Amino acid sequence: MTRIIEDLSVLTSIPIATLNKMASLSSDIISHSVMESLYRGENVAEIDIGIGILYIKYEGDSVKYRFTPSSQTEKKVASTVISKRSTLTDRVEESLKNKVEKTYKELL
Repeated sequence: MTRIIEDLSVLTSIPIATLNKMASLSSDIISHSVMESLYRGENVAEIDIGIGILYIKYEGDSVKYRFTPSSQTEKKVASTVISKRSTLTDRVEESLKNKVEKTYKELL
């Protein structure tokens, strides 16, 4: 299983503890959104989580979840499946190339 928080920490240098706090806060915000929709008499909460929409439907004690990716997420996933290339790998390689070029420019 991929652990996004660990990968984000490595890629951004943001400590895992900080990202875990943000994830916990995000869960609280999602729960609060459900509460607000309950107060409005709705039985579905729609929450834009940045990479798509999370739908939470509740009836009685039953809770169901559905995720619909954003168009950007959908395009990147489809591209990866078709090309067998990772956009993350491409991004990291480009960043590394830029850092090496910057280092050489500073030496010359």
